[in-house]
Amino acid sequence: MPREGRVAERAAAPAPEATLDGTLDRFVFRNDDTGFTVARLAAEDAVVTVVGELVGVSEGLPLRLRGQWVDDKKFGRQFRVATYQLRAPETLVGIERFLGSGVIPGIGPELARRLVERFGLDTLEVIDRSPDRLTEVSGIGASRAQKLAAAFAAQREVQDVMVFLRGHGVSAAFAARIVKKYGKDAIAVVRNNPYRLAREIWGIGFRSADAIAGKLGIARDAPERLEAGLLHALETATEDGHLHLPDDELLAAAGALLGVDAARLAPRLAALEGS
Repeated sequence: MPREGRVAERAAAPAPEATLDGTLDRFVFRNDDTGFTVARLAAEDAVVTVVGELVGVSEGLPLRLRGQWVDDKKFGRQFRVATYQLRAPETLVGIERFLGSGVIPGIGPELARRLVERFGLDTLEVIDRSPDRLTEVSGIGASRAQKLAAAFAAQREVQDVMVFLRGHGVSAAFAARIVKKYGKDAIAVVRNNPYRLAREIWGIGFRSADAIAGKLGIARDAPERLEAGLLHALETATEDGHLHLPDDELLAAAGALLGVDAARLAPRLAALEGS
């Protein structure tokens, strides 16, 4: 006897996570506000299309992407990027293109060529660990050598920060703003008190900062969380037109926002009033 009704189609299994190594060949589209990017990546076997939030990268950079292969009905097969990080180039051409991409201030295509001619596959190691040897290249004095080494270290720190932030759920666009604000101190700032982001980074509100805090393992009753919730509740009341909010109403509103007993917030409110 035939089964009655329409048989529901089995949902397609999600594509497995994959890793893709390659060199960023060229940008097809970039949205500077959101970080959304469509680019062509020169992988080992072919040049492929990659899509996703890619911030702080430029053409010529070797990347390691993690994400999924998808088949777009309009644009065909693409690699949808979830996370990414810079990958050390392993060939002379790759090193020269990486250094000449403009990612390190002070090094352009011509200097990159001369550096690789002198140091070969050890070029990045020399810049990182033996910058005094850079004076072996014509046109580089001791002062410039130190500046190039400092710029190289700063670029690497930025990438480390971006990887940390993306790993804790921060969008590429917001991560770029955080890096711009705090520089190499961004990881320490976020670890110590992610709620600072809600006060100091445009576009990041309390709920976004709270989500980051949760991924960092900050307790729901941590003092910084309770104080941030009180401030957010007060700001919300102000935006709603309140010129004065009684303490009991503020505590109730913050308690509902934070999911904690309002009585536990009273000491934190007193601490804020006394600061």
